[in-house]
Amino acid sequence: MKQKNVREYQRAECIVLRKTGASYRTIGTILGISRASVQRALERFEEIGSYQDR
Repeated sequence: MKQKNVREYQRAECIVLRKTGASYRTIGTILGISRASVQRALERFEEIGSYQDR
């Protein structure tokens, strides 16, 4: 399965929505990306402390 790149602004939105208590699935629906992409973006944010590309 091909991974879809999540844009920086989408990663930033993931962080904001998650802090408001939204679930991964809800965030994905709002942003039009998969739950797994949301999870990956949030895990990356926790690891490196930034939502920007590597």
